[in-house]
Amino acid sequence: MSRLTTIEIRCRFEGTLLGTIGVNEFLWTQKNQGKDINNLQSHGIGDARCDTCVINHGHYKRMKHDFLRAGGTEEQFEVHMKKNIYKNTAIKDAILNLQEGKNPDAKR
Repeated sequence: MSRLTTIEIRCRFEGTLLGTIGVNEFLWTQKNQGKDINNLQSHGIGDARCDTCVINHGHYKRMKHDFLRAGGTEEQFEVHMKKNIYKNTAIKDAILNLQEGKNPDAKR
């Protein structure tokens, strides 16, 4: 008999519970060998933010879209976001740097 595992989706910054996912452990193991069932990224959730954090820090997918559109690479975006603790603290400066042909994390 298969067990159902409940995985909580919480805001990255505030820890607010945003929802849950129910996963059948047997089916998960068959289809996703090697992936951690408790890792939200394994379920296609790269960044979870409550509404307040989206307002304060921006929407992750939108930031990535704008960064890539300005000429940055996905690797540069990941490095930039990790340096800024995944908040929208310097994304506008990074995009301006990219548009000027500079390193996205160069000081402005």
